[in-house]
Amino acid sequence: ADKYQVSSLCDLCSIFLVSELTVENVCEVMCLADMTNNESLKSSAMEYLTNRAAEVMGSSKWKGWMEKNQKLSAEIISDIVTNFSIVPKSIARK
Repeated sequence: ADKYQVSSLCDLCSIFLVSELTVENVCEVMCLADMTNNESLKSSAMEYLTNRAAEVMGSSKWKGWMEKNQKLSAEIISDIVTNFSIVPKSIARK
């Protein structure tokens, strides 16, 4: 769809991909979004990944994917660190 500049088809494909995101496929969707400069899809995949970082990074595929996709890996880790917050003990006890 991107190759032939059919934006409505690109949008439908993005909506479908977001609805089908899983821990197993989110990194590949992230690659696809980056390769096609689809910022909306990339943002959705990043949010999904950030919310499930422990599961994704604990998967058997993560290490190999990270080595092959260093730029995206750095973006993902940066986003996770940026969105990471430590809850003060006084709040956590309430």
